[in-house]
Amino acid sequence: MVRTDRKHFIVDVVIYLFCFAMVLLLLFSFDYSKSKFEVVFSFLINGILFSFFIIYTKKNFSPIRIFNIFSFFFMFIAPLSQYLSNVVLWNSTGSIVTYTSNDYFTTNILVFIFSLVVNLFALINYKENKKQSKKINMNYPLLYIISIIFTLLFFFLEKSESFKALEISSMVEMFCGFVPVSLYMVDYINNDAKGLYIKKHNLLFIIEIIIIFFPFSGEIGRWLLFGCYLSLFTLIFAKSRYKSIVFLIFIIGFFYIFSAFNFFKANDFSDILSFSFNSTTAFNSVDFDAFQMIMMTIKYCDLNGFCYGWNLFSGLFSFIPRSIWTSKAIMSGAIVTSYFGSSFTNISCPLIAEFYYAFSYFGVAIGSVLTGLFFRLIEKNSNHGIFGRGLYCLITGLLIFILRGAFLPTVSHSYWIILAFIFALICSHLFSFNKKINNTKVLTYKRDY
Repeated sequence: MVRTDRKHFIVDVVIYLFCFAMVLLLLFSFDYSKSKFEVVFSFLINGILFSFFIIYTKKNFSPIRIFNIFSFFFMFIAPLSQYLSNVVLWNSTGSIVTYTSNDYFTTNILVFIFSLVVNLFALINYKENKKQSKKINMNYPLLYIISIIFTLLFFFLEKSESFKALEISSMVEMFCGFVPVSLYMVDYINNDAKGLYIKKHNLLFIIEIIIIFFPFSGEIGRWLLFGCYLSLFTLIFAKSRYKSIVFLIFIIGFFYIFSAFNFFKANDFSDILSFSFNSTTAFNSVDFDAFQMIMMTIKYCDLNGFCYGWNLFSGLFSFIPRSIWTSKAIMSGAIVTSYFGSSFTNISCPLIAEFYYAFSYFGVAIGSVLTGLFFRLIEKNSNHGIFGRGLYCLITGLLIFILRGAFLPTVSHSYWIILAFIFALICSHLFSFNKKINNTKVLTYKRDY
């Protein structure tokens, strides 16, 4: 056991060194000649903070680890690149706003405090809630029929122009699309599977997932695609002993794969040979606008005041249709960017900006505590039967989507995705065979670290 642990430690150290070597090469490629020392220094302090908690967190996939990985790229690498390149995102859509070095420095302090408090409250020692669940004798033929119906319904709704005019169209699409994903997750947890779990009885679910969530087809947003993949990764690779591999996947993903997504937005596969990663511009796209949206939100609130939590309240109860709740808030990103003249308003607004828009610095302070406690609650119940583990995987997978914002639409989509999992779990129980299973397995999530 000691030799095995030593081997895992050595492998992790080597992979972490490789990851941070790639990051250092990127940082050395930047031009610092026109920057201010205190701004760059504040970015580096935040980067060190995020790196420490990425390594310190015990589990491969967990809400707090994904939070720190998100912060590493969206609150450190990307905004540093944008600051040094003097790039102002969304100006091409008519937005008239500029950011000073003081804006970057002040926002870095805010991000540092928010992230530190979130980590401290999320990593408080807790006693894990465990629930013993009897294995479901799943009726696969009937579940196949349900899965096929919702897969076909997904593609029908995706092509229906009249349906797309409805307020809940994208949420219902996600519900239908995540039914096969959820059925696979229920089957995986129910059988206490490990690693890649491909059997004859779940092959249909896997094929449907590949068809629905193929990355270069369909109209599903890239962040929701990412949420689907990350939820499945959390499910499948949660027990892997090599934590560093997860960080390596994100390094490769954001350095190269995400750049490929952007490339294929404007090109097709015939142009693949012309694709290359440009380290100086890869993080200067609007996909990495989270930090600048915090600065823009602060500027907006300085001029117009705060909404006293209406954005958060509307997000939490976003399942109520606007036709019934006519005063429901609109997306915070749309409010902020339209004020500054942007013609395009379907824009993100990260969680920290939402808290600031709600109650200024007080909102950020309270929001950081609540966010950390929420992460802790999800982690605490990650072994609470099939539902607890499934919810844990979905929240972890969707977290980058939620953290990037805006709060109202991302929470609304997440509700429908979680509802799809609940629906799949109910169907698995409701249509299960009545005969008893011998040697019933106890479904608890065993920690291997």
